[in-house]
Amino acid sequence: MTPSIAMRGFRLLVIASTVGIMISSVIAVAFAPILVRDAPVVLLLLQPTSAQMLLVSAKIDLVPFVLIATFRRLLSDLTFYLLGRWYGDRAVAWMKRKAVTRRGFIEGVERTFPAIAPPLIFFFVSPPVSTLAGATGMSPRLFVGLKLAGTLVIVFAHRFVADAASGPLSVVVRFIEQNAVPLTLATMAITLLVLAINRRRGGPVFGDVTELAALEGADEHDTPAITPREATR
Repeated sequence: MTPSIAMRGFRLLVIASTVGIMISSVIAVAFAPILVRDAPVVLLLLQPTSAQMLLVSAKIDLVPFVLIATFRRLLSDLTFYLLGRWYGDRAVAWMKRKAVTRRGFIEGVERTFPAIAPPLIFFFVSPPVSTLAGATGMSPRLFVGLKLAGTLVIVFAHRFVADAASGPLSVVVRFIEQNAVPLTLATMAITLLVLAINRRRGGPVFGDVTELAALEGADEHDTPAITPREATR
């Protein structure tokens, strides 16, 4: 059945969001030191990894910290889940090509995913895991429930750890603030080097935007990458 114009537009919006998320993650890594010093909220919006959350925790009040980190992590997971749900094995294959250095990890998760899907969804913020959840037919309600609960637990846990280790963390943050410019130059250089290495190994820099957009080229949903089990429905 051919998707409506509105659904096609929504799918393209999700694809564009996926590209934006990948680019924002690269920016967050490249400019992390100066963002820790001058724009901690922006850093949290760009990429709320464990390291980023711990570094900016003392600079952001509890409520905005929880809301921003939870929203950003959920946004990433939901976009990749939708790609898997809509495009099945084509989305999983694209994920493998994009994450060339993690292909073995993705293939290992792919083999065991139906048996361990709920804890993986609960504990891990991972584009491959979210894509596989959609490709195997996990229901949106179950996915969102597991992901929201797990994200809240992880975000609050990081806030607790940051408060408990405020002394050592403040020393690290002070060092970053005092050396923000040279550290940022170093992280920019490392980021460019990693992108270049990924490209040499055959991986696209940002997941090959044209290939990602081409997922919308077919009207019919592909056969799921993994046979779904009732436990994940």
